[in-house]
Amino acid sequence: MRDSAVAFVTVVVTLACGTVSADPRADSTIRLEAQSQLALQPAVAHERLDVSVQDGSVHLSGSVGTLFQKWRAIDAVAHVKGVTQIVDELELRSGSGSDSALADDVLRRFRDMPRLSRGSLSVDVSSGTVRISGRLDDARLRFDARDAAAKIPGVVAVVDAISSGDKSDGELGVQVPAVLGRRSVTFVPGDFDIHVEGGIVKLEGTVPRVWERILAERATLGVNGVKGVVNMLEVVPSPRADTYGQ
Repeated sequence: MRDSAVAFVTVVVTLACGTVSADPRADSTIRLEAQSQLALQPAVAHERLDVSVQDGSVHLSGSVGTLFQKWRAIDAVAHVKGVTQIVDELELRSGSGSDSALADDVLRRFRDMPRLSRGSLSVDVSSGTVRISGRLDDARLRFDARDAAAKIPGVVAVVDAISSGDKSDGELGVQVPAVLGRRSVTFVPGDFDIHVEGGIVKLEGTVPRVWERILAERATLGVNGVKGVVNMLEVVPSPRADTYGQ
């Protein structure tokens, strides 16, 4: 992996494929709590989604109107204690419009968002997949850009190829642990190591919930200069997994 475009694809793939350990909580309890979380998520509260659980592995099925709704459904379930992985079987209902129309819609949304309009973003669309490239001075804004694109019906995937400048591995080796550390608002509990090479951050170790696995990757991608993330974190549910390693 040598750019953030590849790193974003990893977020989607490893969500259902990471190595995980079983949680002792009953699958029926996990299912009820997952359904409750989905009902509380405004983006999908009115959608008819199916949830099944086996040995802590949650299968999400049904259909939603936008990619953004799919992401929010996954995030909602990821917060449930005892979930060891999420298998995404959600289908996107077909949108209308050509790739060029989708590109125009995405750019229009960017122009309506002051913080994004000040950047130099460009958009390419192929078969409903939106590739966002260019530069933002604040890497955290990449999530505003991808969410804006994902809210448009007809968008089936978003590839993040956004640059946020260059930093040395030494600088990133200090900044990333600080962002994930206990004193940060994005503190990620767990026991894991952080390695940086060529601007690519590799995360290895364990975290207590799927949500922490997702959060660790997102927080890392929000650090200026990070070019990509290799997320090898395993989910090991534990009420006492509240420390992090470096």
